[in-house]
Amino acid sequence: MKRLFHFLLPVCLLLGGGVQAGERFRPPPGGGRALHPIRERMTLDDAVSHVRRQVEGRVLSAEERNGEYRVRILTPQGRVKRFRLDPRTGRYR
Repeated sequence: MKRLFHFLLPVCLLLGGGVQAGERFRPPPGGGRALHPIRERMTLDDAVSHVRRQVEGRVLSAEERNGEYRVRILTPQGRVKRFRLDPRTGRYR
């Protein structure tokens, strides 16, 4: 039974259970575009990945505080950049 499950799960996801490229995203309640069509909020890991795609450097810290994600990055030039992101839209504040 366990082998059957391990075989059928990826097949089901490939046939239509997963998110397809180009799929339209459901807007969050406040307007704008959501990053994830299924979840209402992005995770902290998603926020860190989002910032790392924009800025080169080492992540010093990432936390959720006061309803927003805060990420600190040390750039190769030795500067610390701070980012605040809205968990529902992924936009910088």
